[in-house]
Amino acid sequence: MTYSSIDLAAYELAAGYPGLHEFQILRLPSKLREAFLELYRSDFGEEEAEKIHGIPIRSLNALLPLAAPDVISVGRWVAAVDDVPWLYARHPVPMKLVRLLLRTWIRSLPGLQDLRNKAENLIKETEFDWNTESVDLRGQALSGGGTALPDGRLYHLLPDIAARLTRAHGAFTGTENRAWSYLETPGGGQGAELLSWPPRKDNLGNQFSYVIAFSLHTLPFSPLPRLHVRTGIRRWVTEVGEKGKLYSDGRKISVFIASDTPWPGSGGDHLRMARHHLHYDSNTKEHAWVDIERLELLPAASLLRENVKAAEIGRNPAAFLQDDRKVRAAVTHHTTMDSHGVGAGLMAGDRVPMMKWIDAALAGVFERADSCQRSDHPGYPANKPVEPTFSKKILEEEREQRRQQFRREHSTAEATRRRALLSTIYDGRPFTAVILWQNSETRDALIDSFRELLDLPLAAAEGDTITWNLPEVSIRLRLTQRSEPTRALEVRGDGSASARQVRAAISKRRAETAQVMGESGFEGRTPDVAIVEIARKFEVRKSDPKHAVRLGCADTGTLTQFIQTTVTKELRKNRPHRAKKSWLDVFRQLGASPLPEHTFAETLPAGLQYVAVWMTKRQRGGPTRVARQVPIAVRVRPGEGADAVQGWHDGLHTWIPYRDLLTKLASESRDETTADGHDDSEESEEESADESDELPPAERTVNETRQRETAAFLRALIAETRDHPTLLLTHAQNLRSAWPWLQNAQMEPDLLWLADAEPVSTALYSPNLRHVRVRTSDRDETPQWYGGDEGHGLPASLWRLPGSGGRVFYSSADRPATARKAAISARKEGTRMNKKFEEITDTHLNAFNPRLLELTVQSCSPSDTPSVWAACVHQLRYPPEISAPALQLPLPLHLAAQVAAYLLPTGTEPSQSA
Repeated sequence: MTYSSIDLAAYELAAGYPGLHEFQILRLPSKLREAFLELYRSDFGEEEAEKIHGIPIRSLNALLPLAAPDVISVGRWVAAVDDVPWLYARHPVPMKLVRLLLRTWIRSLPGLQDLRNKAENLIKETEFDWNTESVDLRGQALSGGGTALPDGRLYHLLPDIAARLTRAHGAFTGTENRAWSYLETPGGGQGAELLSWPPRKDNLGNQFSYVIAFSLHTLPFSPLPRLHVRTGIRRWVTEVGEKGKLYSDGRKISVFIASDTPWPGSGGDHLRMARHHLHYDSNTKEHAWVDIERLELLPAASLLRENVKAAEIGRNPAAFLQDDRKVRAAVTHHTTMDSHGVGAGLMAGDRVPMMKWIDAALAGVFERADSCQRSDHPGYPANKPVEPTFSKKILEEEREQRRQQFRREHSTAEATRRRALLSTIYDGRPFTAVILWQNSETRDALIDSFRELLDLPLAAAEGDTITWNLPEVSIRLRLTQRSEPTRALEVRGDGSASARQVRAAISKRRAETAQVMGESGFEGRTPDVAIVEIARKFEVRKSDPKHAVRLGCADTGTLTQFIQTTVTKELRKNRPHRAKKSWLDVFRQLGASPLPEHTFAETLPAGLQYVAVWMTKRQRGGPTRVARQVPIAVRVRPGEGADAVQGWHDGLHTWIPYRDLLTKLASESRDETTADGHDDSEESEEESADESDELPPAERTVNETRQRETAAFLRALIAETRDHPTLLLTHAQNLRSAWPWLQNAQMEPDLLWLADAEPVSTALYSPNLRHVRVRTSDRDETPQWYGGDEGHGLPASLWRLPGSGGRVFYSSADRPATARKAAISARKEGTRMNKKFEEITDTHLNAFNPRLLELTVQSCSPSDTPSVWAACVHQLRYPPEISAPALQLPLPLHLAAQVAAYLLPTGTEPSQSA
């Protein structure tokens, strides 16, 4: 069916709601703040200590949910100012418990012990108490662009109110009249979260819970903030790995702990939930609590009726989910932990009734945001083959035959275009590729996919090489069974290898890989491309060799693509699909893929080019243990053959082929840190740049330096495009910390800011420049959704967003292949009847958590129609290949984001074999 609208899982304060809400607020006297600040500063040098004006309360936040769940913390850092509240509460919490919590918290703060003792004594002696205060839930200002700027406290308080109202509404009745009760849990950031408890089991004992998350966000150029509600599931771990312990792939593991022990002075329902984290301790070879969250720091033994030992959870997580435990602990499943019996995601058949229940719970305080209407513009590019529809009068067998014929014809045409592009790129030279294989079935699947995508005939191998001499281009494919480059790096097996040791191991493997590429070459030339079969995971995370292999290949000018070796039933089943996807990614890296052509030839400027800017990032904890951030740009010019996709080389201030940008970025990587040596990490998952807490001083210094450098990069880039019609594409979450102009609070229509005194007209920088900023669902910054008509499906289209001045649109894409087996009527729990009156269970199926891509037409000409530019960007999500799925990002941004795989700073010189 064709949907005319979609409903958003987004809310605004109800028109009739007065907006005032009472909280209990705790302010600490100045002498306590000064003592805490003095303690914290004592762990730093004198110069850095002078820059510190706030106190981190992350470890206090970890204690609050189990000890005092009525308390709301509104930040990770608290300024040392008297009149700023530290904590908010729904009801007064006994001061005895508050003092106990504060004393426990400062034990986890770094600093001198005598200053810690002084602070503990002051906590006992100083008088302070809760006060009642009304908070205006509508408190906000407006930006220069007309965007709402809510009071910073509301990013915590409004989601908390919504979660409280939802839980108080009673149990949610799901499929088969089964009731789900919820607990409030500490979320990962500024929002609030509800978790259904106790967990549910499927027929095989796999356990899961529903999740409802609330978060407050702003919308560009809109005067009203919005509460986004995300519904989904959380799967719980009941099995461990082959070695009898949880496999975490070096990551922290979230553990939710439920306790029903009363806290001092409380009454009523005592069941509550806290979120803590495990990490693997390479010294003890056991799992341990993250230091600042250690459960033994809890301020009273009565708060947990039994000890929760991290090592025991790591060995036997299922035991902590048993019904008879006084304290239950649930370990969150992560995709690196192999498969789970419960499929990912929540079906529309569950989400829609749950949202109606939330509507009723929030009524009178919040109301649903308006639906979005379908755009009238075409949804697909002009050269995207769309399968024909057939009359129902034609038998299904004949319809399928016609569909297959259509696909064959288009596949042949696509192969012809790929061969023509390869001919243009290599200009008389043969195109050469090598497959480094371990499993013969993977090798064969790669050969079959290669032949299909280029429409190549069967050809016999001469030794380890297959050759095709075509009219357009000669192709040579070498098949090499070698596992040495992909064996684990030679680092300490207990995971404690230092950054220097890891880089040394990478350097050695890098040189070995370059030598293998030299041996795999043709007539003195190394291969143009290498597809490398590699293990899915390695016992020691630091021993993963993928990055060393990519560096070694890049040193010889060889592009790389990896394919996982087949070890599971799911991987074996998907092997042909994975092989085909690997080659499609290779062709995109080469610039040998067809590009989308928009449908607005009579509306948009002729010769339009797309320039996507991306901040390519590596953290100090990344694969090479070196931090670096590099802004890059990718230019896409449809119709220009081999030069259609190019990358901006900032050092040379010129465009180079995209494939050269990739290999140069890897081979030229060096050890670079930020100006003050600070670990140049990515934005925290707990923080949104539009709505962040105050940053620590070191981070502020790093951000200022990065912003100046990014502004200089953008100035040179925009100047280069001045004489050509250009659509600039940026990604909000990726770039806004380096270019603050992309923040909702900063943006204004048709203006740009590049470290100027004030924003200036975009036309002054370039009269031919337009700019569209995209924003993804990361951190729930765009809402979930479903079809507004009765079917509640997930249609792909461009949607007009009311209340944004005609500048903001939502783009939705087709469901990915991994979720297409979940029918619209599917349910995560229970059974249903299909059209054949068969009883169906859907719990094991993956569902699609619907994500929207926000498109903000920030800059355009007065004569432009913003919706046309948004539709153009929406069409860029669809590669013009019949089997290619929709991209999460428009193609130019997708290509720019993929560059990150080649940013591998090592601090070592490239291999001498290059």
